Formats: sequence, structure tokens, C-alpha cells
Amino acid sequence: MRDDDIRVLFDEVDDGPAMSVSADDVIARGARIRDRRRTLAIIGSALASAAAVIGVAVAVSPADREPIRPAGPVRTVTPAPAPPIAVPPPGVPTADPVPGAEPRSPGASSRQAESTP
Repeated sequence: MRDDDIRVLFDEVDDGPAMSVSADDVIARGARIRDRRRTLAIIGSALASAAAVIGVAVAVSPADREPIRPAGPVRTVTPAPAPPIAVPPPGVPTADPVPGAEPRSPGASSRQAESTP
């Protein structure tokens, strides 16, 4: 088909209904759609965040945890007795505590040791 034939066909056809859409209507409708999508995105992200927090809380806390029981009696540990101090039998001289002093018997008092020549 040639271009002239196509133009003749278009000239024979009615113009059709009048356009009822204006640029202002298209801009307003686009703004409403954009606002609706933004609101849905905010609600969706809030729900996803809440679901993630709940999911982590459920995953971290074990379901088969035993209930907390009160404490039982306290076990005390008795320390081992100290080793006995070696005391020589009476009449056996002890080690010399002061160099140059005379050996004393364990039962002698300090007054007796001083008064003895």
C-alpha cells in the first residue's frame, strides 16, 4: 500500500470520541499511584522488620528449656587439718633460737633460764 491510500483511509474514518484526558489529570493520577505505592512500601518494610525480629527471638530461645528450679543445699568443703607442730619430748633440748645462748628444755620458762648460772 502506498502512503496516499493510507491517508485516504484515515480521512474516511471519524475522529472518534473527544479526548477527555488532560495533562493535569494524568499528573494527579500519577501522584496518587506514587503515594499509594510509597505507603504500601513503608507498611511492607515495617511488617518485614517486625517478622525478622520475632523470627530471631524465636530462633534464639530454645523451646525445650527446663524450668528454673530452686537451689538445693549448699555443699561446704571442710579444709584439711593443718599438720601437727613437732614438739620435742620433755628433756630434749630445742634448736638454738639466739646464737650464743644456752640450749633450753621445752618446759623451762624464760625466768628459769635467766636465773640459771
